[in-house]
Amino acid sequence: MLARAGVPVADSADPTTLDGLFQERCRDLIVQIRTMGFEPHVWVDMINDLGATTAAKRILAANMPLVATRWLIDQGRPELTMEHEIIEIRWADLFDDDEGSEAQRRMQIPR
Repeated sequence: MLARAGVPVADSADPTTLDGLFQERCRDLIVQIRTMGFEPHVWVDMINDLGATTAAKRILAANMPLVATRWLIDQGRPELTMEHEIIEIRWADLFDDDEGSEAQRRMQIPR
């Protein structure tokens, strides 16, 4: 969908909170993904509608990972995926153990 390419990621409501910092980090990841030639429009739309943390929780609860996740893994850049970011220790207060386990499963990272 070329018409949607480059839709900005909304600013966080409060960039000093953990939730706000996660939103800023997701925006940074999306900028990097776009420089690789991929437009993660579903992820951007969800962040803009729900905020990054709620969007991530809904994506993890869904049976289907983001297309961007598989594409990034195939490109050898799993560190740019939402799932990789979720399992980082700094976000432990945002995501519960089940969400972390699901993110790890999608990344196929052994525990």
